[in-house]
Amino acid sequence: MSSAIRGSRGRRPSCRRCSRGDDGPDPRVRAVAAPPRSSPAPSAGHHEGASRPTRVKEWSVHWWGRATKARSGSVISSRATPDIPDAWKDTSMKTTTRVLASLTALAMAGGLAACAGSPAPAAGTSAAPTSVNTAAPLYAKLPQAIKDKGSVQVGTDAAYAPMEYFDADGKTVIGFDKDLGDLLAGKLGVPFAYNNATFDGLITQVNSKRFDVAITAMSDTAERQKEVDFVDYYLSGTVMIVKAGNPHALKSVDDLCGQTIALQRGTVQDGYVTTDLNPSCEKAGKGKVSVLAFDHESEAMLQIQQDRAVAGLQDYPVAVYSAKQSGGKYETVGDQVTAAPLGIAVSKQDTQLRDALKDALQAAIADGSYAKLLDKYGTPQSAVKEAAINSGK
Repeated sequence: MSSAIRGSRGRRPSCRRCSRGDDGPDPRVRAVAAPPRSSPAPSAGHHEGASRPTRVKEWSVHWWGRATKARSGSVISSRATPDIPDAWKDTSMKTTTRVLASLTALAMAGGLAACAGSPAPAAGTSAAPTSVNTAAPLYAKLPQAIKDKGSVQVGTDAAYAPMEYFDADGKTVIGFDKDLGDLLAGKLGVPFAYNNATFDGLITQVNSKRFDVAITAMSDTAERQKEVDFVDYYLSGTVMIVKAGNPHALKSVDDLCGQTIALQRGTVQDGYVTTDLNPSCEKAGKGKVSVLAFDHESEAMLQIQQDRAVAGLQDYPVAVYSAKQSGGKYETVGDQVTAAPLGIAVSKQDTQLRDALKDALQAAIADGSYAKLLDKYGTPQSAVKEAAINSGK
């Protein structure tokens, strides 16, 4: 069944930010990585306190991927920041300084990021340049404008561990997407300067030249391709998360037929059970999946720990990260389903930069540094076989 699901067209991918999510320029931008002197950072504005409504009206702030709703009310994504179960809280953890929602939600999210810390560079991965390196293997492929500026300005929404989030200092962006940018920077010979901004304005800011690219776990969709091009670098789908030791010996989502699982209400995983998994179970002559749905993912996870549910379904990279942060209480099992690409967003006018990024990613795939980066984060199933442009459906 997994292959059928993976190939289904029109399905909302079970990764965050699956709609366009861009409703105009956003002045609330804060530069978090200073570019070289020859490249002044974009003008900064204070992220909090702007008159425009914040992302919190659209994004939930719970642990494993609560679906979010656009202003129209339709479910558009399952991306979220942590809502840590009480048993996992560490009052000694430092909190980040950005306000994402309420101060309580911020403290929990920042505490988790502090606990995770900044992982060491993957073996075999070249360090990101801090200045221009004209001898880099792909430097010649860069547009002259990037060479003159001496950096690639990256827009990101650093609130989605483990893809991008703030380190314990509340200022330094870390995570898979940051490490990927550093890897590409080593191939291209110019530093990537990361600028934190709200997600819903990133496409507009790329097209207005405020940022050169957006690297922020953004789903490559046909709708977004009307406005930007994508260099696809990561596959994100849904995976099972179970009690440590996998006591029910689950191997694939097919094993959930006739079983009880626990989910966060309204997520794409919730919808997947209704529209895909249960019809498949019935067609196979098996019982339907019973769903215990909760407002908070921490409540759903408690059902697994108390043996009221055999598993949960969550976004693959977030589930892997969640299991690591749980102190050995949970693990992920089986292959991810409904996988769809995440891409680096580039203006359709910047085809030379787009192609240079594609070549840099392909070089990283060829020399093994890309695979080592995925292994560092424990997400080998997210690997793309080759660098591609606009492969999302």
